[in-house]
Amino acid sequence: GRPAGGTRTEPVTRTERPASVPQDSPQASQQRSEVQAGTDFSDWHGYVERLGLKGMAAQLAQNCVFHGWDGRRLSLRLDPVCSGLIGSRAEQRLQEAVSAATGVEVTLELKAETSDQETPAQREAREAQASQAAIEVDMASDPLVTAVQENFDAEIVADSIRRIDQ
Repeated sequence: GRPAGGTRTEPVTRTERPASVPQDSPQASQQRSEVQAGTDFSDWHGYVERLGLKGMAAQLAQNCVFHGWDGRRLSLRLDPVCSGLIGSRAEQRLQEAVSAATGVEVTLELKAETSDQETPAQREAREAQASQAAIEVDMASDPLVTAVQENFDAEIVADSIRRIDQ
């Protein structure tokens, strides 16, 4: 059929192929760095934090240390105290989160064993203990506290001292 005006119209079909990105282009470099950022496990403590896990998956991740990465398999060493989490839904959620962060289908390899490295949970406990010790020293050396101890024979109950964050 001819439209009014006398010209013939033909349906136009266009197939557009996605543009390939040259390997040396800035886009390719950015894509590689994004994947590499998702696979930089050297700071496991920071990596776990950036994953934003909740619940048991967070507990599992916080009780592991990085052992190895081959591009698909993430090998972690789990504090033996938490070995009951191996094979759990928490492991599946951790695997899913790491896969999403890396952009690769990741297989987790968890092995319960002690490590000379500190897990994020162990570091947090050590830092909390050091902070508590510092608070207790501050309290014991406070002039008002020492005056109350001397004048009223008062004692400090160490575990009762907590810093109030302002």
